[in-house]
Amino acid sequence: MPSVRAANDSLYPRLGLADASIAAVAREEKCTVLTEDLDLYLAPTNEKLAAVNFTHLRAQQWGV
Repeated sequence: MPSVRAANDSLYPRLGLADASIAAVAREEKCTVLTEDLDLYLAPTNEKLAAVNFTHLRAQQWGV
C-alpha cells in the first residue's frame, strides 16, 4: 500500500503509518489481523473485523 494512501486513513494519526496500513488492508481484503499490539487489535475489532491478539492466545494456553 502506498504510504500516502495509508497516511490518509482515519487511523493514521492514532496508529501511525505501519499499523494504519495493516488495518486498511484488513478492512479492504476482509482478512484477519494477527498482532500483539493492543491498539492495532482494537482498531479492526471496533469495525467488526477479525483480529487475534497474541496476548489472548498466550493467556488461553496458560489457562489464565
